Amino acid sequence: MKVHGRWRELFERVLVKYLDGNVRDEKGKVTHPEYPQFWYRRIVEDEGERVRVRRLKGEPETPQKPPEQGACPPCEQRR
Repeated sequence: MKVHGRWRELFERVLVKYLDGNVRDEKGKVTHPEYPQFWYRRIVEDEGERVRVRRLKGEPETPQKPPEQGACPPCEQRR
């Protein structure tokens, strides 16, 4: 029973700490670690047009600069 309790405690700690890809520290502060660039490229390779961000009607056509190394392309597009 003691082992089961320790496993359950570990599960709860890990679940809360890494919930939804965000990381909580011991004080509960949430950080949003970025995914590596290869992960974003893989998503584009697998999903392509389905995840493409399209301009809205009337939105100006402006060239986008490539993301910085380690930058989060979806986050950059929301800024």
